[in-house]
This record gives sequence, structure tokens and C-alpha cells, in this order.
Amino acid sequence: MTLAKYFYKRFFTHVFFITTGITFLFSFVEFFEKIVKVEHSTLATVVKFTALNFFPTFFDSLPLSTWLATCLLIKELHQQKEWETLSILNINPKKMFSLFLGAGLLLSVFSFVGKEVFVHKLTHKAETFRMEKFKQRTNKKLLNKWFTLSEKLYFSFDYLDLETGNGSELMLIYLSDNFSPTKIIKSKTFEIDHESKNILIKNGSSFNPQNNEVGKNLDITIAVPNLHNQLSLTTQIPNFFSTLNYVYSSTLPQHVKLSMLRSLLKIFFNHFVLLLYTLLTFVLFFIAPHSLYIKWILILIPYPLITILVTLIN
Repeated sequence: MTLAKYFYKRFFTHVFFITTGITFLFSFVEFFEKIVKVEHSTLATVVKFTALNFFPTFFDSLPLSTWLATCLLIKELHQQKEWETLSILNINPKKMFSLFLGAGLLLSVFSFVGKEVFVHKLTHKAETFRMEKFKQRTNKKLLNKWFTLSEKLYFSFDYLDLETGNGSELMLIYLSDNFSPTKIIKSKTFEIDHESKNILIKNGSSFNPQNNEVGKNLDITIAVPNLHNQLSLTTQIPNFFSTLNYVYSSTLPQHVKLSMLRSLLKIFFNHFVLLLYTLLTFVLFFIAPHSLYIKWILILIPYPLITILVTLIN
């Protein structure tokens, strides 16, 4: 028990100070980047954005700081000859493995709870602030989007204001079982009723490619029960719980659910990777514990290796 307290105190102290240092460094760089590159920004605006983005940056820095903290603790134990002391006390690497396992699990839980429960709203607020103040646009206005309303119905538009529901250049494509178009509806303007979840089309036109039939001056209402959820996804930074809710939604098309499931697994992996860093770094160090140089080269592998793995998963 004394060993565990001693180990966890040193490990989490390293993690905290390294993460805080990286966060301040990133915030410092971002602060001056916004000051220099964004001409219409003010000092107060940049300070507010940096403050809003501080804790999201802190949690985003955890994977790197976890790996660095693990390497630093292993180096300290080696320099102070504590590995030999542990061996004399009959504490073998398996016991230390369980401590690194516990540290990784605690960090993963901390990352999950902190990011998904508390920091997610702050991340969304920071991103909204960045778009409005620095890019001079809002995520409530969508441009050039495609959506799958069902397995046989696709929807696109050039512009849509989510607050008013008004849009322009609508196109609906109906497909047959062999995925050939059976009907195409176009309209210069349209409206989305968020309460009834319908698309309202006035003065639209239709075309049937199979018999070249053309319809004009269409005034129709089309029920789109899953469009509201898909539009919400474009304005959110989905967390674990909201993504899980979309996966189990009964109205979303199957391939959209599969896409959300991939996002869910990606979110889970982003938290699980903290455990992976601690264990992989420790295991690689003890592959060649008596080597003078190889063990120190091996503990440098986890970060580039996992970075490549994350890239491939993405």
C-alpha cells in the first residue's frame, strides 16, 4: 500500500505538471497566432477564446503528457537505482506492471469523465466562439451539404439557415432498388419545419428519368423524421453519450448509424489510449532491461507508434 501511494503520487505529479506546461505552451502559441493572423480580432476577444479553450487543450494534451510522465518516472527510478531497491525488497516487475496498469486506468477514467461530462460543453462553446469571432460566420448557417434521408432518398442544398429554417437550391433524389434515380425534385427555395420535421417546397419542379416526365409548380410537404438529428450533428461536437444516442436512434439510416458507431469507437479509443501509453512504455522498457541503450530507445517508440495507429483508425 505504501509503495502504491509513493508510486501514484510521483506519477500523477509528473502528469499534472507536464500537462499543465504543454497546455500553457499551446495556449501561448495560439494566443499570439490569433493576434497576428486574425486582423479583426481584439486583445479581449483572443484572451476570452484562449481562456475558453484552456481546459479542452488540457485534456487534449493528456496522451502526450501521459507518455512523457511514464518515461520520466522510469528514468528517475533508474537514475536513483530504485529498480535495484525494489528487486532487493522482492518486488518484481509484475507488481510494478499492476501499478502502471492502475495508473493508466485511473487516467482513462479521469479523461472520460472530465472530457465527456464536463469539458465537452466548454469545447463546443470555444468552437462556436472561434467561428463567430475569428471566421465571421456561424455554425447555424450550412453551405453545400448532402444528407441521406433513407436508403433510397438523398437530399442536398446550397444554403440553409438552421435558425429560420429557410434554404436555397434544394435537390431530392429518389433511388430504385438497383440505385438508379427514379425521381428528382428541385427547388430554388425551401423551408424546414423543425417542429413537424417536414420539408416545405413551393414552386418546385420534378423530373422522372425513366419516362422523362416533368412536373412544375410543385407545392409539396415531405416528411423527413431523421433530418433534424442529422442537422444537429453538423452543429455539435459529439461526445460519447450523444453519439451513443444517435447509434440507437430508430430513424437514422443504417449507414449513418454505422458512421456514428465508428465515431463512438474513436471516442472510446481516445480515452483508452492513455492506458495503452503507460503499459506499452513499461513493457518495452523491460523487454531488454539489462541493455545499456536499447531499453531507452524502445520507450521512445510508443508515441510515434500510437500516433500512426490513430491515423490509420481515422
